[in-house]
Amino acid sequence: MSILNAASEILGAHGEAENEDHDAMLVRLVAAGAGIAATWLANAAIRHIWKHATGTHAPKNANDPALAIGHAVAFAALSGAVAVLAKRVATHGATSVLHALTGHNAHETHAVPAAADDTFL
Repeated sequence: MSILNAASEILGAHGEAENEDHDAMLVRLVAAGAGIAATWLANAAIRHIWKHATGTHAPKNANDPALAIGHAVAFAALSGAVAVLAKRVATHGATSVLHALTGHNAHETHAVPAAADDTFL
């Protein structure tokens, strides 16, 4: 018995529509948790990589006029690369957790739809 089914029985939710509502809510919760964790880890990774590569603390504001243009470009590239990787890892992790909890493939049933403008070009 999955955690979702046990929770539904405890709450008295026996209808299939109610189970789908619980699945959809679980998708949102797992996706939000994965996004928060990915954001925190991405920020930590950026600070660590920047400190290791430059020997200085990561800039707090890439638009700071005191920041050299080369450092601003490098920081933007690092931030973008880490952000894309973090999003990919969070999506994969959330899908794996949802599959383990519900037995459904999140891409087949209640997947959070990707935005049409989810690319840079």
